[in-house]
Amino acid sequence: MKKRKIHRPGAADYQKILQAISPILALLSEKRASSIRQYLKYRLHYLKSAMG
Repeated sequence: MKKRKIHRPGAADYQKILQAISPILALLSEKRASSIRQYLKYRLHYLKSAMG
């Protein structure tokens, strides 16, 4: 049986997500966009911790 490599999220993933949603974030208020950025950072940190 072949083992699959598990992708662990990191800073590069965070940057890719931010680049992808930057047009949407530009439409929002700075406060809301900042909150979304912080939430994404938190969730990626959580995933990284949960995956070991």
